[in-house]
Amino acid sequence: PLPHLLMVPTIWNDFMWHSGLSGAIQSMISFVATGCIIYYYLKKLGVSALGRTIGVLVFVANINILYMQSTAMTELLLMATMTAASFELLSWYQTQKLLSLVRTSFWVMLATLIRYDGWFLFLLIGLLIALYSFKKSGFKVAEGRLLFFSTVGALGIALWFLWNLVIFKDPL
Repeated sequence: PLPHLLMVPTIWNDFMWHSGLSGAIQSMISFVATGCIIYYYLKKLGVSALGRTIGVLVFVANINILYMQSTAMTELLLMATMTAASFELLSWYQTQKLLSLVRTSFWVMLATLIRYDGWFLFLLIGLLIALYSFKKSGFKVAEGRLLFFSTVGALGIALWFLWNLVIFKDPL
């Protein structure tokens, strides 16, 4: 439902709708955002400026990515949210700040609202948080962090079921 909701401000214009620009605009913005996130991700990992530039160029020069950024597809929006969630997860891992975990769960929630692939990301990041926290601090802390992450992260899945119920009269 998220890509559909993001198109709402532009679909009233017949040209934007019939040409596909309503959907392509979000792909183009996601393309730029993902490139920026990749740059900052590599910076957080301590990669040199040359390495960060090459890392972004590998993404930008991919012919499939170039095609998708010019079309009304949901893949790049998903890539942007998944990359942002991974960046925030790395931030949480490095700093153990609760705000980074909140941001991780927010980006995961958005990813789950785009495609079902985001549901796998939710499960994977939840597993990583639980395993890391269990190893580092024990069961109680791992349980608390997993529940904290899941509260916002699973909201997208719940909203997806609601969307299906409203549109198709069947949550599944």
